[in-house]
Amino acid sequence: MRKTMGVTTLAYDLHLLVRAMDGAADRILTRELGLGYRRFLALVVTDSAGPLTQRALAEQLGTTEASTSRMVRSLEDAGLVTVTPSGTGRARHVTLTDAGRDLRTRAAALLEGSFEQAVTGSGVDLTEYQRQTRLLRNALGGRSQPSPGKGYVLRAGRLDVEDREAFLADPINILRLFERGLRS
Repeated sequence: MRKTMGVTTLAYDLHLLVRAMDGAADRILTRELGLGYRRFLALVVTDSAGPLTQRALAEQLGTTEASTSRMVRSLEDAGLVTVTPSGTGRARHVTLTDAGRDLRTRAAALLEGSFEQAVTGSGVDLTEYQRQTRLLRNALGGRSQPSPGKGYVLRAGRLDVEDREAFLADPINILRLFERGLRS
């Protein structure tokens, strides 16, 4: 493998690609929808995980709780999420509104089309690129994890119960825990 300035070319190229894609996503979404990429990711996580606490959202986004709290406040002010007390302690649940779900859907379609166009415009076969990307992601341990169900969150790759009552009220959680245990 060729090295450039002491850095393995493949690793550095992948870093640059991810950075360029994140930047392009942010520019596209901001220009077309007035929605930054981080806020889009918050909508995606909230939609796929269902109602979740701000702490769980922060963990899934890899951001601080303070940063996530500010982001959630701006999403709530824009009518894209609702925030309700969890009923226990200070935790607050974040839920996508219909407007938030609609914006997430439009933003995802916009990004999908833009990146498909970039891939095919570069002369790369889209289907093969998607296959190779999934193979590489899986080889690096980036397999899709189950979305946290009601009452639990993923912390450092582990499922933790956050709301015991909600957890026990959703029977699918036992199956998810069992499946996760088999994979470990």
